[in-house]
Amino acid sequence: MNMLEQQSKDVDVGFIDFEDENLCLNKKWFITLFSKIKLYFKNKNVELRAMNGLYPPAIDEEIVSLMKTCGFKTLNLSLGSTSKTQLAKFNRPDVRKAFEKALDLSQKYGLESVSYIIAAAPGQTAESSLKDLLYLAQKRTLVGLSIFYPAPGSLDYEICKNNKILPDHFNLMRSTALPLDNTTTRIEAATLLRLSRILNFMKHLMDSEGTLPESTPFYTLENPEKINRKRLSKILLQWFLHDGKIRGIHPNGEIYIHLTDIHLTHAFINPIQNIQIQGVKPQRLS
Repeated sequence: MNMLEQQSKDVDVGFIDFEDENLCLNKKWFITLFSKIKLYFKNKNVELRAMNGLYPPAIDEEIVSLMKTCGFKTLNLSLGSTSKTQLAKFNRPDVRKAFEKALDLSQKYGLESVSYIIAAAPGQTAESSLKDLLYLAQKRTLVGLSIFYPAPGSLDYEICKNNKILPDHFNLMRSTALPLDNTTTRIEAATLLRLSRILNFMKHLMDSEGTLPESTPFYTLENPEKINRKRLSKILLQWFLHDGKIRGIHPNGEIYIHLTDIHLTHAFINPIQNIQIQGVKPQRLS
């Protein structure tokens, strides 16, 4: 606490991040800490975040209200998965009821939200993760898809070790290396990451335009390098919705196709066109 107070006096702090899912598990401690932070950084433009995601059952209105007045602009939530089978493997409870209540509170207090799910864990299928994406598509939240990595000392690490599915080198035990190729292949994991970003763009369009573009067959673009980025992104989305191919465009205008699991992209497209996709921006509850 003394360090925070000193920093508030000596340093021009603009951003503070708390990397602890259980940050508000002890409500009394949380309120004491953030009441002090609110005092220390009074009249200073400091944004606070808990970017690892918070445990939804520990969140209530008093906590969200304090977060808002302290400088939080976004409520980061740890969902994990919606699959009861997968949650049992994670040794985590189903927090959907508390999660949805937390989303309502974020709306009430004008906070955006980011919701984190885990993919490509031992025994986890790509289809299970796809269902998580479709669930979040219907919630007013940004999607944060995290690729599982085996952390030494954890129970999951021992499971991977015993099943002989650990990567060969220690420096490959990170999300960016797509460390496991178990029940979710690396191509499926990469596809899920791309689908989460496509979904977030669709949510952006719902916020900014209130609708999504219609699917369109691929056609040759003239001078794509001269088309503005958002318009290009919408065209890529239209093509994707038509044939399930995830394309990109080089700075020189060359269009290419990402290596993806086409069965997974079609399994995303078919239901996504029949559900109500929600944006991200807060809409005050009545």
